[in-house]
Amino acid sequence: MNSPTSCINSNNPLTREIAIFLINYQEEDDRVDYKQTVDVNSEKEWLGLTKDISAFANTHGGYLIFGVEDSDKKIVGLSKQVEDILKDANHLQLKVNRHIEPDITKLRSKAFRIEGKRIVVLFVLASSNVTHIIKKDGVFSQQSGKPKTVFHKGTFYVRRSSSNHLGDSRDLDGVVERRIDQFREALLGKVARVVNSPAESNLFILSRDPEDNAGQRFIIEDSPESIPVKGMSFTVSPEGDEQEIAAWSVLNSGNSGAMPPVTTLWNWYSKRENIQVRDARKLVIFKFSLWCSVPCFYWIRGIENSIIRKVLIHAIRDRPDNSNITAFLVVACFL
Repeated sequence: MNSPTSCINSNNPLTREIAIFLINYQEEDDRVDYKQTVDVNSEKEWLGLTKDISAFANTHGGYLIFGVEDSDKKIVGLSKQVEDILKDANHLQLKVNRHIEPDITKLRSKAFRIEGKRIVVLFVLASSNVTHIIKKDGVFSQQSGKPKTVFHKGTFYVRRSSSNHLGDSRDLDGVVERRIDQFREALLGKVARVVNSPAESNLFILSRDPEDNAGQRFIIEDSPESIPVKGMSFTVSPEGDEQEIAAWSVLNSGNSGAMPPVTTLWNWYSKRENIQVRDARKLVIFKFSLWCSVPCFYWIRGIENSIIRKVLIHAIRDRPDNSNITAFLVVACFL
């Protein structure tokens, strides 16, 4: 291991080797924090841990190392009582989730004996697709009896440098960017990759025939609407709007930059009531229309939002440089 990030991304982020590396790292940053101990009977300290854990989860994930001095990073160890409580990840989650939503569900904690002393390493996984918001004020009673508020309902925390920060508009932008990156990685992970085949070979994509109840018959994808395509040009002239739409769909699937002229899109829109194509084709027209600022909502009537959302993401990713972003924002607001 050569960095906290490599520890976080390892197959097993809580090995003894990682624990020793983190102790020797001796630098608090946006992925590592050291705690000498925790007063498990103090509401103030539980609220502080809630802020720590939610901040790590809302950012890159990271580690809390208990039993190491915060100042000089010396190993001081924990009492058996504190060790038993901190190594119980379920108990930690219950304590933290009293004040945040949605719940944190993937905390991992492990106790180690290093130099004969007890330490606990708590691993906080970065939360994907959610941001943990404070759902109620975090309040504790001071020695004087007066209440003191540690954090307020409706806020959220992120990890920045070596401390937690109340999230602002810049942090919200960072959350959105990470969310998009995670979504893109998830999509790419599901993409089937086609290996290079000999130049003389032909490639066909098969799917089950929807009219075959037994599920034993297959058809060539894009049939019967599709027409032969060779390279990036038609081998025959399309006969009718349906064939033209099918042809442009095939061309675009092979080259994301291929799209029909704006006049063609307006022509399809003017004949929309008479054009009979399946939903997959309508979604392609929807994408083309977004790119060219042609009315697009007609083509997605009756289609599930989750499907539209996926096509919208691809349309944003592949959009031409001169496309108007307003249309994308309008559809996003609609969804």
